[in-house]
Amino acid sequence: MKIRELTLIVMFSALWVTLELSLGHIIGRISIGPISFHGVINRMVGWALMTVLAEQVSGFGKITLMTMFVSIITRVQRVSILEGLIVALGYILAGFIFDILVNIKRNRGLHYYNIIGIITGFIAIIPYWISRIYILGFVGFVLSFPVYAYSAIKGLSFSVIGVNVGITLNQILVKYKFK
Repeated sequence: MKIRELTLIVMFSALWVTLELSLGHIIGRISIGPISFHGVINRMVGWALMTVLAEQVSGFGKITLMTMFVSIITRVQRVSILEGLIVALGYILAGFIFDILVNIKRNRGLHYYNIIGIITGFIAIIPYWISRIYILGFVGFVLSFPVYAYSAIKGLSFSVIGVNVGITLNQILVKYKFK
């Protein structure tokens, strides 16, 4: 791994953690009617930074490494450490799959990144859903599904928004010959 790549991973991880820990609590408290913005910063900033990192560095493992750092640091802040680690596992899996999908194809465009955002946005919630099925039982999970479906749609939406922010940032970086 080159120094430039390692520096970008550390910088982006620090930025993601800082924004999540400072803005996440503020934005997360905002609600418009039944719509809560809990988790929005993590999804939007995280997926934007994964997209920027994917275009700025090459090779497998960089995005996974960043999501591992960030997930462990930000998720252990939760009241329930076990729940935090389960959520962290979801983000780590999402970063790992993002890494795989980005490294499969060299010429990645807007549509490909949006597909990656949808896939990884959904993968991020799977460990949490599995834990809810285990705790509530299948029937309890099904009865609570509208709440989980709303959360999934919100997470997917902000993951895709984050990917699009990342694409825009990459276009600016290319314009100024950052890469």
